[in-house]
Amino acid sequence: MKRGRIPLRDKIKPKVFEIISKYNFPLTISFIQREIIKEGRNVSWNTVKKYLEELVKEKKVKKIWLPHSKKERKKGLKVYTSTSN
Repeated sequence: MKRGRIPLRDKIKPKVFEIISKYNFPLTISFIQREIIKEGRNVSWNTVKKYLEELVKEKKVKKIWLPHSKKERKKGLKVYTSTSN
């Protein structure tokens, strides 16, 4: 039997995927972070980004680059959506 705390990865990563799956539109890292904070878990922007990138590598989540609003041919905001959408 294992002792000690449950790793943060086992709590936050499924929560990130659950939030992305719940919404039918692409989400930013900040939006996902605010949703997790609303549920009582204080988590940093960098932590959410790390788990999102892992989910992208597992092909559960898709990363979408929006065009820059003012500069042509530049990448703008990065949003994430579930691959099942």
